[in-house]
Amino acid sequence: GQPDGSRWRPKNSDGEVHGPVLLIDALVNSLNLASVDLGMRVGVDRVRGLLESFDLSRTINPNPSLLLGALDLSPLDVAQLYQYLAADGRALPLSSVRGVLDSAGRPLARYGTTPGDGSYVTAARLVTYALQQVTRSGTAREVAAAGLGALNAAGKTGTSDTQRDSWFAGYTGSQLAVVWLGRDDNKPTGLYGSTGALKVWIELFRRLPTQPLLLPREGLEFATIDVSSGKTTDGECGGSRELPFAVGYTPQEHEGCTLEKLKNFFGTTNNEPVRN
Repeated sequence: GQPDGSRWRPKNSDGEVHGPVLLIDALVNSLNLASVDLGMRVGVDRVRGLLESFDLSRTINPNPSLLLGALDLSPLDVAQLYQYLAADGRALPLSSVRGVLDSAGRPLARYGTTPGDGSYVTAARLVTYALQQVTRSGTAREVAAAGLGALNAAGKTGTSDTQRDSWFAGYTGSQLAVVWLGRDDNKPTGLYGSTGALKVWIELFRRLPTQPLLLPREGLEFATIDVSSGKTTDGECGGSRELPFAVGYTPQEHEGCTLEKLKNFFGTTNNEPVRN
């Protein structure tokens, strides 16, 4: 329930209920119901605690709607959150002023910061891997379609209710950029994240010299998984996916490839991701 007594009823942007899905697919295709389910299992207070650790200039209320971004953030705030992922799980406080120079270009003052110790590097790498799939085949697949696939960029689209805000946050191996599109009067823009902010980000990175994002593999191990059972399997099986795991958390049970699944391998297709 909400503070005013009303009930919050989240739904997916396509209006469908997709049933059990992999967490990576929920992120890649912006499936809200799966994201809320995960957030409720983790606990809204723990999510709020994580956000507050970034020292955002906002009061964060632990309502379930927080799990889908019901929090007014500036582009700088969003950049601060994504910087943690872009810097391989090492938080670095952002500042709009890095230094002050005199008329001859000599530094009068510098405002340096020291990154955090990276307590959750492996988790950050798993999220970055998922965000790379967003730009390859998910709601931001236009990044690859626009010829920027070689950047291996990681990113996420965002769209508020009534399409009031259009967001895209994405990073490469050397740059992070957050784009927000909205109206001064707070009226709907008619844009999703993928049809507005993402297009601006793409045009920026067409012109911006940058480096591809190479995901470090330390702390990760990849395994072929039968999606329906969660067990490891053989690569030629229908319904199998290669996925990353934190070292020590790869499923231990193995399931061989049946004749039926082998046949299904040749007829497997991917569902079109929903827009966001």
